[in-house]
Amino acid sequence: MEQFKFLRLITGLMLSTLLVTGAFAQFDDTSTGSTTETTEETTSSTPSYTPTPSYTSSYGSTTEKSAPRTAVYNAVMQNNAAADFTTADYMLRPHLIGEKQYVSASALAPTVLGTNGSAYFALQAANMAWFGGYDVTAGTNQRVQLGVAMGELFGAGILYEFNRAYTKDAAENKAYTTAVGDAYGVFGSFALGSRMSIYANLNRVTAPVAATKTEPAGAGATDVEVSSATTNITAGFALDADEELSHAVLAQVAISLGGAEDDVSPKTIDQGATTMALTVGYGIPMILKEEYAVYAGANAGYTYVKNDNDIANTENTWSNILVSPNINFRKKIGKGFEAQLGASLALINYTSNPIDLGTTDTEATALNTSLFPNLGLGLRWVTGTFAIEGQVNPTVITNGPDFISGAGSASAAPVPMLTSLGITAGF
Repeated sequence: MEQFKFLRLITGLMLSTLLVTGAFAQFDDTSTGSTTETTEETTSSTPSYTPTPSYTSSYGSTTEKSAPRTAVYNAVMQNNAAADFTTADYMLRPHLIGEKQYVSASALAPTVLGTNGSAYFALQAANMAWFGGYDVTAGTNQRVQLGVAMGELFGAGILYEFNRAYTKDAAENKAYTTAVGDAYGVFGSFALGSRMSIYANLNRVTAPVAATKTEPAGAGATDVEVSSATTNITAGFALDADEELSHAVLAQVAISLGGAEDDVSPKTIDQGATTMALTVGYGIPMILKEEYAVYAGANAGYTYVKNDNDIANTENTWSNILVSPNINFRKKIGKGFEAQLGASLALINYTSNPIDLGTTDTEATALNTSLFPNLGLGLRWVTGTFAIEGQVNPTVITNGPDFISGAGSASAAPVPMLTSLGITAGF
């Protein structure tokens, strides 16, 4: 199908990424001084601060038995590239695990593993870090990731999700079904020096529709098969901030090529889906101290989506350009508590959506600038090597809590006080 013409583009992009990262590696400064132990783990693209009078590196000790942060922190800090690493970042770039050991869980309120959630772990054995994770998306996709990391140099793993069924009735009629979301793949990351790294993820998912095969019994019966698959390729480059006023960059390209068709004549299913997304995040620690930190930066991205249906003779193309600066702040407030505040603006948000309906065409475009910030307010509590953190529901902030009904706002329907919750423990 038409979307497979992009395979050459994928190969070119991946080769270009390796060439660019190799050129950048020549400028990597590995003389940032010796690292010392930290009291906190680090995030979304940058290691955390080292609480010493003379700050040297945000990586700190990889053997510190502290509780790492979760993806809740990423959301509050607007995915700033310079903010502290989280367990979600360790799954994206597993070489960052180093010698850490931890367990963590995070999800949307009110449950720890509800309709959207994750649980991660990392254990040390045989001089390697053995890590894994479990993700639930929209209550249906349930993906497992398992891997191993060696020092702070290399980490890799496999991912899978099984969602298949087979039936055979008394008359010997057989049916095979692979539901949407069934997947398998590989991922990994590699350090290019003390601050730079590359990472990649390659997986195959059953999409955009379920894959089925029926084998009816009886003379003259004909098998019918619907094939459906999407290949996802992600490659990224990261430059981590290692001190106050240093720079952090996270650049990523993700391409998905998929489609579905049946083997009957004439066909009743023949559709394709193509997605390409290029994102770049920049961050800088404006202030990086033991008691508080300020991160500034911006995220920019371009997304292209094309869905075509040869049976209906339709084509839907959607593209978006987004530029969003952000500013973020965190501060210890005593008794083990830390307050977090993040804000971002959609400075440029352009969307184009032409649709070819076969006999008629439609088109819609929009260019917006949002002057209303996207706010994130978080709270984290640490005791020893255990931590719990959450993001306050914006509705509670704007409408105020309803302590009698527990609704969390003045609306009739109950609103949770927290939109997300995370729990971690280091050991």
